[in-house]
Amino acid sequence: MFKLIVVLAVFYGIGVYFKVRRKVILITLALVYGFVLFLVLVLPETHFVIINIGSSFAELLLLTIIMLLIGAYSFILKKIKKKNIEKNADIKTGSEMSESEIERYARHIILKEIGGPGQQKMRDAKVLVIGAGGLGNPVSLYLAAAGVGTIGIIDHDEVSLSNLQRQILFRDEDIGISKVFASQKNLSQLNPHITIKPYNRILDEKNAQNLIKEYDLVIDGTDNLNTRHLINLACIGAEKPLISGAISQLEGQISLFDPKNNFPCYSCLFPKTDNDNMVKSCAEVGVLGSLPGVIGSLMAVEAIKEINGIGKSLRGFLILYDALNCEVRKVEAEKDPKCVICN
Repeated sequence: MFKLIVVLAVFYGIGVYFKVRRKVILITLALVYGFVLFLVLVLPETHFVIINIGSSFAELLLLTIIMLLIGAYSFILKKIKKKNIEKNADIKTGSEMSESEIERYARHIILKEIGGPGQQKMRDAKVLVIGAGGLGNPVSLYLAAAGVGTIGIIDHDEVSLSNLQRQILFRDEDIGISKVFASQKNLSQLNPHITIKPYNRILDEKNAQNLIKEYDLVIDGTDNLNTRHLINLACIGAEKPLISGAISQLEGQISLFDPKNNFPCYSCLFPKTDNDNMVKSCAEVGVLGSLPGVIGSLMAVEAIKEINGIGKSLRGFLILYDALNCEVRKVEAEKDPKCVICN
C-alpha cells in the first residue's frame, strides 16, 4: 500500500508543479486508483503486477473508505465555511467615514459631481457583479477602490493559468482557487473598508431574482448568451438597473438597461434565438488581453455615475468599441414594442 500512496503523491506533486487545475489532478488520480483497484480485484495474488503493487484488495478497500471519509469531511467543511462567509459578510452603513477613508477617497471628494455625499452614497451602495472573469475583474477592482460598500461577486469557476492573460485581479498563487474567494481575498487587501460577498455557485432560474433583489445595481460580465438573458429577465422582475458588457476578439460593447423607466431591455437589442448556443465564447475565439480592461473600466464608470445620479447615462444607447481600428461608436437603442420580455 505504501508504494501506491507514494506513486499517487508523486503524480499529485507533478500536477501541482505544472499548475494543472486541482480538479483535473484529483479526477486523474481517482481514475488511476480505480484502475489499480480493478487489477487487484481481477488478477491473482501471484501475478507480478499485484506483487509490485504490494497491497491486497482488503487494504485498498480500507484506504478507499478512509479517503472517502476525508473527502466528505472536507466537502462539509467547505460548505459550512461558504455559508459563514456569506452570512457574516456585512458592512456598517450610515456611519461617518474615518480619517483613513476620507484620505483614501480624497480625489473623489474634491470632485463637485461626487463630493462627500456622493462618496457616502457609494459607501452605502450594494452592487452585484455577475462573472468574475475578464470583465468582472476590472469592474470589481475599480468599484472596490472607489469605495462601493458592498460588492457581491457570483461565479462557479476556478482560476486557471489561461485566465491570467486578461484577468488582472488574480495571481499565480490563486490558480485552482474558486474565483469568487480569490476575488474576495485580493479586493479586501486592496480596500479593507468594504465588504465583498462571494457566491461560489451557478446563477440559475432558482436563485437569480432572489439574489438580485438584495442589490441596488447589477453588472453583467458573463460570456454566455443564455445567462445574459436570464440576468435581464431577473433584473426586470426585481426592477433593478443592469449594466451589461461584452467582449470578443478585438471588439467590445456596453449598455445600461433600466426596466423601470420604459427603456429598452437586453432582449430588445439581442432577442433570444435558437442559435444562441452556437455563439462562441472567448475561450474558443480568443480575446485581446487588455480589451476587458477597456470595457470593464467603462462599466465601472457607468456604475459610479449610476450610484451618484450624475452625468448622462447609457440608458437607450449602446457603445461599440473596435480596438483594431481604434473606433468608438455610440448608437441609439430603441425599445422593441414586440419584445416578449419587457412588454
